[in-house]
Amino acid sequence: MCMQVAREFFDSYFEHGILDLLALFPPDAKTKEGTPFWSGPKRCPTPAKFDVSDDIHFQYLLACANLIAFNLNIDQVRDTAVARDIAAKTAPKQYVQKKIVVETPEEQKEREEKKLPPPTAMTGADDDEVMKQLVAELKSKVNRMELQAIEFEKDDETNFHIDYIHATA
Repeated sequence: MCMQVAREFFDSYFEHGILDLLALFPPDAKTKEGTPFWSGPKRCPTPAKFDVSDDIHFQYLLACANLIAFNLNIDQVRDTAVARDIAAKTAPKQYVQKKIVVETPEEQKEREEKKLPPPTAMTGADDDEVMKQLVAELKSKVNRMELQAIEFEKDDETNFHIDYIHATA
């Protein structure tokens, strides 16, 4: 269960979010002035398709899954061979394109000069209902579990904290 949740996080953060951004700003996008959007400090991102044989991908799942297991107060999987086998059996999260709101530095400067508020993400009528369902589902699951908080400790090489930060970066 924890490895599957970690896989869904991986897919969301390193593939789906980037696909959403590229839908808004494709690799060949141009600015209002006609110059390439992806230039200078803005480098065009590449979505990462999960590959269990990629050590960084696997390290992300291993660290993330073990942090989740700690929070849920269930056994962690520390044997990397066993963990890699479990990771290989995870299913990808289905990609559903989201409409995202992104403000470029140029747009931010224009907006601030006009003293306008920052943009907000658009929400649909269904969002409230989805949130109610998720909250109800979470409450039903939390009542059956003994959750525990994690206190960050950078010097403990066995707690997956730095491993997670490293793999995420």
